Amino acid sequence: MFSTAIILKLNVSKEFDKKYQEFNTASSYVTIPAPLYSEDLLTKINKIEDIEKAETKKGIYTKVTINFNGSNQEQNQIFYNMDEKAELNNIKIVEETTDNVQNPIYLPSYIYLNSNYHIKDKYYVEIDENKYEFTVKGYVEEMQYGNYSTSIIGVYLTNESYEYLAKDNKELEVQTISVLSNNGEKAYNEIIKILSENNISIISKNYDTQAKSTRLIITNLLVIILLAFSVLILVISLLVSKFKIENEIEEELTNMGVLKALGYTNRQIIFSVMFPYIIIGTIASLIGIGLSYLLIPVVSNIITMQSGFTWVQNFDSTSMIITLLSILVLIAIFTYMASKKIKKLNPINAIRGISQNEKKQKNHFEIEKTKGNIGFNLTLKNFANSAKQNILLGLVIFFLSLLASFSSMLFYNININPMNFVNTLVEEHPSVILYDASDIKDEILKMDEVKNAIYYDENQSATIENNSYKVFVSESFQNLANDLCYEGRNPKNENEIAIGNSVSEKYGLSVDDTVIVKREGKEASYKIVGLIQSVNNSGEVLELTVEGFRKLNKDYNSNSLYVYLKDENESQNFIEKVEKNYDISNIVNYVESMNSVLEMFVSIIKVVCIVIIIITILIIYLILYLIISSIITNRKQELGILKSIGYINRQLIFQISGGLMPSTIIATLCGMICSKLFLNKIFISLFRVVGAYKISFSYPINVIGAIAIILIIITFMISVFLSRKIKKIEVYKLIKE
Repeated sequence: MFSTAIILKLNVSKEFDKKYQEFNTASSYVTIPAPLYSEDLLTKINKIEDIEKAETKKGIYTKVTINFNGSNQEQNQIFYNMDEKAELNNIKIVEETTDNVQNPIYLPSYIYLNSNYHIKDKYYVEIDENKYEFTVKGYVEEMQYGNYSTSIIGVYLTNESYEYLAKDNKELEVQTISVLSNNGEKAYNEIIKILSENNISIISKNYDTQAKSTRLIITNLLVIILLAFSVLILVISLLVSKFKIENEIEEELTNMGVLKALGYTNRQIIFSVMFPYIIIGTIASLIGIGLSYLLIPVVSNIITMQSGFTWVQNFDSTSMIITLLSILVLIAIFTYMASKKIKKLNPINAIRGISQNEKKQKNHFEIEKTKGNIGFNLTLKNFANSAKQNILLGLVIFFLSLLASFSSMLFYNININPMNFVNTLVEEHPSVILYDASDIKDEILKMDEVKNAIYYDENQSATIENNSYKVFVSESFQNLANDLCYEGRNPKNENEIAIGNSVSEKYGLSVDDTVIVKREGKEASYKIVGLIQSVNNSGEVLELTVEGFRKLNKDYNSNSLYVYLKDENESQNFIEKVEKNYDISNIVNYVESMNSVLEMFVSIIKVVCIVIIIITILIIYLILYLIISSIITNRKQELGILKSIGYINRQLIFQISGGLMPSTIIATLCGMICSKLFLNKIFISLFRVVGAYKISFSYPINVIGAIAIILIIITFMISVFLSRKIKKIEVYKLIKE
């Protein structure tokens, strides 16, 4: 897992940059209505400092219903003429048919992975009363629009197909202005400033670093999760290694004493102990690195589905070296710490089998002074006299219970109770969104299946110090399903604003500060009342009330109606009812869209959880094998005497395994308590990498409690199984040895 995380961290980002260069993707771009474009505008943009090249591309912007992940969804689409000459934003055909088809269309490659559209399938576009039929000729890869998170699907037509669609839809034509610059964000902000000064509305916009951040959300989440699991497993493995070394030193005291007497230095003896672990660690790491490449194709497919660009990972020496060195350095440090007690060994005492500081073992549990069942008392005695083994087992079980709680909590909040996860990654999650619905709110609220309806707009923009930010506008943030505020509160009055975490960090702004916001030549001063998160927008967002936004745009009227249904499963029926009774064609089934995204995450987490279960069982088996072998070795004479006086194998087995249960139960309970107290804080720390500052995952006490019980049962069963080796040892040998 550690290797996979390193490969993802080092290579996906690098591959993104490589594709960006390969396709000569624009550093920044804006799309505006075609009637608002002029050559004078392009001249102004070309004068911006550091811009190497600027060009325009005509397209048709509309909403289209497509079958995505098995459900019909409304999506914004821009249809471009792929035969039009262009130097920026190139595309790559990844698959196509050589057959001639009528009205050919090329879809982004991620659509192929997430939809039911295959080559030669029909693709329909409905605009007003007109229906246009295209045939899927192939799939393309590109870096401008070609992923799900851009909210706009870039579709490519031949010249013939483009004219077929454009002849009746000139009013839908747009112009995409793309620029190549050494500083994409700076150029982007300068372009936004020019458009604002000329009162030109913007359909879509983006720049390279923001696009990269958006496309790599899933990658960053995967890296976080895999690293968290890897660290826990590595800590457990190092604890096991430390125990094993300390046992070996105790068992090999005589040999070490002889080596010291013969003149071998402490350094040489310590190295002889460390060397096998370093070799084993090297071999195991190489095997793990090799196995990680078996997992990469699965991960690669997931990343391609989300990011829109193909990532094919070949052997990477850098990630191998980082993984190998990181693990080996830690192994070397831990094994040295465990072995350095060799320095204190006296050669003569060691030859006699006595460690330097060996004291007479205290009888913590005197059987002759205790009452009750002798077998039970012997079990307690074993627990009391095996402090080192029990501490180690307790630590391992503690970390394993944390690991199990972590994975269970993550799985529960993605698969069982997904709204907690959705609230982290998205801004707002209604059942249905009705666009161009400025005057039907009251009628919608009267419908029996409707729980609530609120005007909410995620598509406005404004600037702070010439930097453009997305503005969320709502008539009532307090009545939304998702509260994005992690400090302070959402705005209620026209003079109040909430700002994203990135805006806060960039300008050093906090709650109670004042900020000046500009839009289209107007400006207004607002008091900051809250800080908000926005994963999809990298925290570069603002919140204003409708009245607050009208200080920048007096004619603003929200027409995006977010509808919340009593039963979200009825969203499609509701849409059909609205379409029948109202003249609204622009409707988004948000429930289906969100389910598609969740399915992607669920598939990832399922794989991770299965791996965690397997690793947990293997670690428990390994640690119990080492502990029980040590117990039997150190207590051979005692066990032999007990056998000779009539104790049967079953009683001895339960003595050994039962003696391990108190530490197992205590450690599991401690792990559960710590997971309850700290896991949400851990998730917040981890998810901040993707811009999530507010996480309130549910703690499924029943699920985690059940897992804790299962963990205890598995530990007991494995210990009983391993303790059965006592059956194979004869009484005579036990006593003699």
